[in-house]
Amino acid sequence: MSVTRYRHNIILMLIVMGLAVVISILARDWAHRSAVADLDRDAGYELRRAVAGLQAILAEYDSLPHILAIDPRLQQALQDPTNPQIIDETNRYLESINQIGKSSDVYLMNSEGTTIAANNWRSVKSFVGNNFRYRPYFRDAMEGRPGRYFALGTTSDIRGFYFSFPVSDDDVIVGVVVVKISLSDVEQQWASPWGQNTFEVMVTDQFGVVFISTRAEWRFRYTRPISQNEQIILNVERRYSDTALQPIQYEEAENPTKLLATGAKFVTVGTDPNATKVYLEREADMPEAGWQVKLLMPLDRVKQEVSNVLLMSLSMFLVIVLLAMLLMERYRRERAMRHAQEQLEARVEHRTKDLSEANIRLQNEVAERKRTESALKQTQEELVQAAKLALLGQLSASINHELNQPLTALRSYAQNAQAFIDRQLHDKAQMNLQEIVQLIDHMASIIGQLKVFSRKEAESVGAIHVGACISAALKITESEIRRHQIDLVMNTEDQDVFVLADMVRLEQVLINLITNGVQAIAEASADNSERRLNVDVTEHRDHVRIQVQDSGPGISEEALSHLFEPFFTTKTQSQGLGLGLSISHRIAESMGGSLTARNAVGGGAVFIISLRKAEVQNEPEMPAESASGLSIDK
Repeated sequence: MSVTRYRHNIILMLIVMGLAVVISILARDWAHRSAVADLDRDAGYELRRAVAGLQAILAEYDSLPHILAIDPRLQQALQDPTNPQIIDETNRYLESINQIGKSSDVYLMNSEGTTIAANNWRSVKSFVGNNFRYRPYFRDAMEGRPGRYFALGTTSDIRGFYFSFPVSDDDVIVGVVVVKISLSDVEQQWASPWGQNTFEVMVTDQFGVVFISTRAEWRFRYTRPISQNEQIILNVERRYSDTALQPIQYEEAENPTKLLATGAKFVTVGTDPNATKVYLEREADMPEAGWQVKLLMPLDRVKQEVSNVLLMSLSMFLVIVLLAMLLMERYRRERAMRHAQEQLEARVEHRTKDLSEANIRLQNEVAERKRTESALKQTQEELVQAAKLALLGQLSASINHELNQPLTALRSYAQNAQAFIDRQLHDKAQMNLQEIVQLIDHMASIIGQLKVFSRKEAESVGAIHVGACISAALKITESEIRRHQIDLVMNTEDQDVFVLADMVRLEQVLINLITNGVQAIAEASADNSERRLNVDVTEHRDHVRIQVQDSGPGISEEALSHLFEPFFTTKTQSQGLGLGLSISHRIAESMGGSLTARNAVGGGAVFIISLRKAEVQNEPEMPAESASGLSIDK
């Protein structure tokens, strides 16, 4: 080997190594930014779910103390607290209210803060006789305001959220009724059923103390130093009873991506200073309860994705380098034979001219077919999206009804609030404004569900929980079912069922079948007394069948043979173009399944979706719906 060629090889090797370093840096930076952006998006979604769950629980019990406060039995107990018969009846009444409402505790205090009746009057740790006047919820109620407060029970040692309301007699506050609920179920809902959480949640109070968390070791720890005045308040209110609050390692980490415009940040969290972990954090305030919800996503997924991209990039670069070296070596070997090959190629080219032209035509046809297939796929995707919007159009009347009622109530509450403000009744005006906020949240949840369904997304087949998909479809069609006074009956097997499908596409098929069933029942004759829609899920060896059966007039034999053809319909032109079942049939086949139809023995139509069963390791034991009792009230 000559010296010049040796030097060329050394230079070439250095260039290859430099390119490998540059590619590694660029690939790592891109992969990290992309993975963090995906993690941030997932964190935002999970945070909204967590906040909505907490708000739903608080809203469920908000009106209960208001109703109890006007109960004459409680007023009579406050007027005559020494009468054992009245107190005994009040205790039993509060016990039944607590069982029906599924709350933690319900108790009644006099104007001095002493508990005179409680649901746990039989228990050793009964509240009867205990004085809780030091609690802020008691002081708020005695001042005529509804109270809200979170604390660790000094008697029960159970964390809970307290709702209080004044009990008045001729505009004089004579006592306070309190409803306590436990939020431990929320932590169980957040916990991963597979034993390892994909995210962590912590809820802090205005003092920075963690009182709700998916990690038990994080509870009753403060994320920032507590001032002396704040410590005095905690001691006076006995918010955390005799529990000694400990610090938690919680510091903001450097953001290496500089791309998080959503407000997310990186934090290090841990109970041991030497064993902290870095998380991506998204947080949201709950001003109605004085809380701050923090959702923490570990960066393990980011590291794994960066490693995969680096490995793939370097592998591809190595393949390219080896291929280039192979081509160069071949070029050196072929250079010596080029003169003879050129003559041979000239003769071959002359003899194979027709073959070359045919090959060019074939390549053009292949390219044209690929373009046609691409256009067809895009058209099919647009058709699926159009079908989703058409479904929403068919449900527009029910959606309008669902939104019109809250709007009417909003106008009434707003007028009442304006009147209360003019009369200087600010507390009552505040209560009307709170009702307005709750109605707005209800309308937002309806619109949010419709936005998720109508969003255009690429098809992604994976393990889908059948029950969750059916529930999502029923949220959109529920108002239409109620409007036509149809009984919905769901029969599912006890265990969780998973199928290989796309969540949004399967939901679209279910909504289409349920909507068709509702229309068929609604168009049946008036003397048809039975108005029922059945949804059954049966699990077989290697597939799962979802069956939707209506009590309508059924399908004619002629229509059955053309049911899944495009533009075939038995409805009027205003009810559809006949594309819904055709698109649903194509969606089922694209997921590796099928969609069939037949007439039921007792009358009505039956549509059956058959999908491949998905094997899920360590399936969670989720509470199953009643196999025969799920129905929507008329």
